[in-house]
Amino acid sequence: GLLLAYGGGDIEKRFFAVQIIDSHPEILMNTGSGLVSLRLEDNVHDNRVHRLQIKKQNRELLVQLDNQP
Repeated sequence: GLLLAYGGGDIEKRFFAVQIIDSHPEILMNTGSGLVSLRLEDNVHDNRVHRLQIKKQNRELLVQLDNQP
């Protein structure tokens, strides 16, 4: 299910979303130049609390789950 969504201006062209699909975190974003989709292999459906950290630096998207490198 959807955890977080943000749309700025034209939602069709600029948005950011975090969701859980089939027990895996998925990040979707578009900053105006096309859709970027990243789905982690880690399964988060294990009755534990998880920490997902997402950073965007210039053209890079950095994602970290539970302080893993």
